[in-house]
Amino acid sequence: VGMWNMLIHSNIWKQLFEHPPAMRVSHYMTNWAVVAGNHPTEKELNNFPQYVADHPHEQQMVVAQNYPNVTNNELAQAFMQGNPNLLRLSLQDCDTTDDGLKVLQNLPNLQELNLGSTQITSGCFEHLSKLHSLKKLRLFNDHLTDSSMTELSKIKSLEEIDLEGNLDLSGAGIFKLLNMHHLRNVDAGDTQVTAQDC
Repeated sequence: VGMWNMLIHSNIWKQLFEHPPAMRVSHYMTNWAVVAGNHPTEKELNNFPQYVADHPHEQQMVVAQNYPNVTNNELAQAFMQGNPNLLRLSLQDCDTTDDGLKVLQNLPNLQELNLGSTQITSGCFEHLSKLHSLKKLRLFNDHLTDSSMTELSKIKSLEEIDLEGNLDLSGAGIFKLLNMHHLRNVDAGDTQVTAQDC
């Protein structure tokens, strides 16, 4: 579980004490599942759509650590037909943008998604809000701001969010996540969320 090392107590957080939620805000996340599934090689990913077609029963795919140049077009081709088996997907470091994530709506059982260090903006959250099984979302180093949190809060199924390294994010942004009733852990390390906010 997350740590209580950012206990919220400033004026804007007053209602947290009046109606304390189960959400925990920490500087690091301790219970992200290690994605130990298929790690395709760069050679295999030279044709990413074909790789996905050849592995229809994979539950986990870690793409970007081996092939960071997966494009929006390749994502669209790979998941156009959908994949009900895929539960965890890492696109960390990929060049994908908001438009490229539209196709993820074809992954109805996706539970964990890593979009750390990608080219996404808050515009992608509209697409992700249609993933009703999504529970864990990694958004570290994605240049998100306080205003981005309004859109993020619409993904009601989320239980854990990693926002580490979003340097323009402050306590005011985290406050916008309080209406996410399933949310349990938020990693706010290396942001502007400080002890004065907490």
